[in-house]
Amino acid sequence: MTSDSLSQSDISQLSSLVTESLHRRREMLDTWAEEDTDCYRILHGAVEGLPGVTVDRYGPTLLFQTFREPLLLGQEEAVRAITDRVGDALRVTLRP
Repeated sequence: MTSDSLSQSDISQLSSLVTESLHRRREMLDTWAEEDTDCYRILHGAVEGLPGVTVDRYGPTLLFQTFREPLLLGQEEAVRAITDRVGDALRVTLRP
């Protein structure tokens, strides 16, 4: 693993940060849902504690960008779990 890869610790931190960002954005997310807006940034890592990582929603797709090396084998399951958590919070079905 290179220093530019996401570590398991980063993945755990990402999960927590996504949960926190959903909580902070709850009012905006509700407004966007009422307006049928389904494209927006859920997590901006440079501002929210994990530089080099963003999570964006584009309709039914959740886009994880690492601006680093690709995810390591086994991390896909964590990304799916985060996607499910975001989908539950937004009351929509998403895919990573």
